[in-house]
Amino acid sequence: MDGDINIAVLVPASRDASNLLCNPKTSIVRKIFIEYVYFVRKNIDEINKNKDFLKNVRLGYVFMDTCTLQSSALKHALKLIPRNENSNENCNESNSGMAYYDVQAVISGAGSSETLPLANILSRFSIPILSPFASSDDLSDKARYEYFSRLISPDKYQADALTDFLLEFQWNYISLIFLEGSYGENGAKQIRKQAKKKSICIAIDEMISTEDYKADVIRIVKKLKENKKARVIVAFLFITVADEFYLMMDKFDIAKEKIVVGSDAMIYARTPRTVQLRAINSFGVTTAGKDVKGGFQYFSDLNPANNSSFLLIKDYWASLFDCSWSNNATNPCDPHKNFTLANVSIEATASFNDCLMVFVQAIDRIIKRNCPNATGVQVRKCIRGRIFLDEIRKGTFETSQGQIQFDEKGDVIGGYNLVQFFENNFVQVIGSWSRKRSGIDFVSNVSWSDSDQPKSLCSEPCPPKHYFIQKAVVCCWDCRKCRNNEILVLNKTACKECPEFYWPDEKEALECLPIDPESLKWADPETIILLSLAVFGICKQLTL
Repeated sequence: MDGDINIAVLVPASRDASNLLCNPKTSIVRKIFIEYVYFVRKNIDEINKNKDFLKNVRLGYVFMDTCTLQSSALKHALKLIPRNENSNENCNESNSGMAYYDVQAVISGAGSSETLPLANILSRFSIPILSPFASSDDLSDKARYEYFSRLISPDKYQADALTDFLLEFQWNYISLIFLEGSYGENGAKQIRKQAKKKSICIAIDEMISTEDYKADVIRIVKKLKENKKARVIVAFLFITVADEFYLMMDKFDIAKEKIVVGSDAMIYARTPRTVQLRAINSFGVTTAGKDVKGGFQYFSDLNPANNSSFLLIKDYWASLFDCSWSNNATNPCDPHKNFTLANVSIEATASFNDCLMVFVQAIDRIIKRNCPNATGVQVRKCIRGRIFLDEIRKGTFETSQGQIQFDEKGDVIGGYNLVQFFENNFVQVIGSWSRKRSGIDFVSNVSWSDSDQPKSLCSEPCPPKHYFIQKAVVCCWDCRKCRNNEILVLNKTACKECPEFYWPDEKEALECLPIDPESLKWADPETIILLSLAVFGICKQLTL
């Protein structure tokens, strides 16, 4: 839909099984992302009806499916590059035959790998782009991604939150697995950096390739099974690989033995078996997403018969009701069927709507300040480029999460929720982490499958009067007991004999204490025996 101000929404609404194509006939719709798009459309329609907000300005939109592919995201980015200002092209076919959309802002609902080329191209043409999910640290580089901002903290802060969580339970010996690509590799890099700073040791550090991930998962799970001490696994994985990882942990009988602390992407695992396995000692981080007000009622009124223009609505309907649109289907889809009969919950939160509201509030302020009487094309010229970007970077915005601000790199000044996973896909918030403070602020107790908190240590602390022998890994050592007359020295790494008339302290053998002198008393047994022997000796001598 064309408007005075147009916003493009790029979303990975479908995914082909091959991860190489964007074929509607073989692709599977991603329910949650379809819902995100529909909520954005709902919000834009409400804004356009509100005469007190963006007065005399109509918002337009275009939704694009990236098919969860970097190449597809790049292709769509080319459709958003501004054309000659003297051209009359507007949201239609350009002279080159490629569709062109005159947009003033872009919401990228894709992950980091798809957003990186998109943000690079759009920044060259001064088009602001907002993302609720792209967390790669590379996107903080304003030399390449100047016009990119995001409502999620970059991976370096996610790694900080995850390692702070580990320290809360004294887990200092872990395994690290991550997916090939910007998201996984940057996340692992930051985990290593934080682990070194916080004296956390990494026992197993393995990357899973995107091409042959199943073979890599099996190989890595076998290594995890061999290491009994590193019970905690920090994982930076996307949904498909996370599903395979949990299944292989179950197959090799380590699902109950290990503790998984996952990155933000792993919260989206949805297959029933993965959800069941994830409920065993699994934790994660997520942004504080809120439900969309009136969201369920909105979906209750949707169906393909009345909303045929909605993105992939037939595919969405087929996935909801497990039906088919083919003529000879055994379970044909009913375009008039009510959403509530699907007996499913709405998974999408207000994340996309928050991005939209940041743009809308920035646009409203610029128009009121700089061009209150502008309409149509004049409005577009008023809010383009640097003025639009500066308003986003310097402003304070009302969202579902409350008031938010961005730093000079376009990263939201926020934090994460720490969550624990349970059966039936229930996710419990157990604490929060913020850039403004260190450590975890717990809000509920953690539940363990065993009665006691599990340990993930290479070596237990040495008992009193024992010194430790450091191994190659800083978290690993052996313990040896000092002799009875020795104390611990050199930070408990050696023993030293106490001098004459001194003896180690009784509790921990950390210092030599003077031996208290003792004198015999007349009533002591030793005194009586000695005196008796002396008297007997004297008497014996006198009789000779």
